[in-house]
Amino acid sequence: KARSGGTHPLGFEGGHKPYYQTVQKFGFKNFRGKRTYQPLNLDRLQHWIDRGLIDPNKTITMKELVDSG
Repeated sequence: KARSGGTHPLGFEGGHKPYYQTVQKFGFKNFRGKRTYQPLNLDRLQHWIDRGLIDPNKTITMKELVDSG
C-alpha cells in the first residue's frame, strides 16, 4: 500500500518550512529606528545650571542639553 496516507508529525507541510518557523517568535523589532541615548550625570547637569548654561526654570529638553555642550 504505497499510498495509504501514513501519519506525519504535527506541523509537517510536505517538505516546506513549517509555518510556525517562518513567523517571528516575539513582537515587532525596529532596529533601524532605534535610538541610543548617552547617560547624563546629574553632577554635570548641576554644573551646567550653576554656570548659567541651562535655565532651571524652563523644561530641560534634549536640544538644550546639546546646545549647552
